[in-house]
Amino acid sequence: MSTIKEVAKYCGFSVATVSRVLNDDPIVKPETREKVLAAIEALNYRPNLMAKNLRTQKSNSILVMIPTIANPFYAEILRGIEQGVKETEMNPIIGTVEFDPSHTDHFLALLDSNQADGVIFISSSITSERLAEVAKKHPAVMCNEYFDPMPVSYVAINNEEAAYEAACELAKMGCERVAYFSGARDSSSSIDRSRGVKRAKEENKCVEVDIIRGDDDFHHLKDKICKVLSEKPNIDGLIMNSDINGTVAIRALVEMGLVPGKDVRIVSFDGTMISELTTPMLTCVKQPLFDLGYLAVRLLENQMKEKDAPFERLILPHEFCLRET
Repeated sequence: MSTIKEVAKYCGFSVATVSRVLNDDPIVKPETREKVLAAIEALNYRPNLMAKNLRTQKSNSILVMIPTIANPFYAEILRGIEQGVKETEMNPIIGTVEFDPSHTDHFLALLDSNQADGVIFISSSITSERLAEVAKKHPAVMCNEYFDPMPVSYVAINNEEAAYEAACELAKMGCERVAYFSGARDSSSSIDRSRGVKRAKEENKCVEVDIIRGDDDFHHLKDKICKVLSEKPNIDGLIMNSDINGTVAIRALVEMGLVPGKDVRIVSFDGTMISELTTPMLTCVKQPLFDLGYLAVRLLENQMKEKDAPFERLILPHEFCLRET
């Protein structure tokens, strides 16, 4: 592999001049820049990024923390993040928490060692207390969740409004008792969605609402759905906090001899491809997942460029997709 000295010798300029070209220094003359770039291409030179990082205390990488790889919901957000970092020429480092705090500490150490310049937390990959600590020292953004008040920018949908709309739509379809199966933890989205279905109940007096804690284990969740429906057979509408859990609900109903979309209607959150692959297809609240990821990168970029940049709160529109359930 060629060295910067060999590039300098090849094009007839000093190492310092080659370094200025590599760092896009505006004082370099256009004709000089052209000759240096031609030499770099001819020798197939690749800069030593690690050495540069040590000098500049910048890694040109960002940390992306996700709760788990088991849900395709996060894959679509990561697609948006990937597009965002391509446009900024940064490198993403994906950290999977899998709901284990020790995993979080392992990846966050990359920020303190200058191996990552900022961090995007997706959904429940961080607690509010830990986020406050990180945000004091490093640029940070939340994606799909938020903690208020909190000194970070975030991008999300209006989960309260989305859940309210879902419950009202079920009421319009004739449902008289709706059960909302929330997430397994008290995330901002779960809290807001609970608030939304409660508001729907207040405005639609003919509808009863049950709010039930979900479960990360699909088998446990299926058993819980069956148990709830057995104890409350008048439940005729379900709101599930993800498409995956919507498929679990379909399975539970089938095992109980009930027809999804007829005996019990289902609305799931997210709108991933899973919602279109089930039989019957899931009616869902579709989130702009790609945009959530892409805009999270833009928000983080702003914080990295300007330390005192004002924090931004972006609320993106959701879409109600009426399908077969």
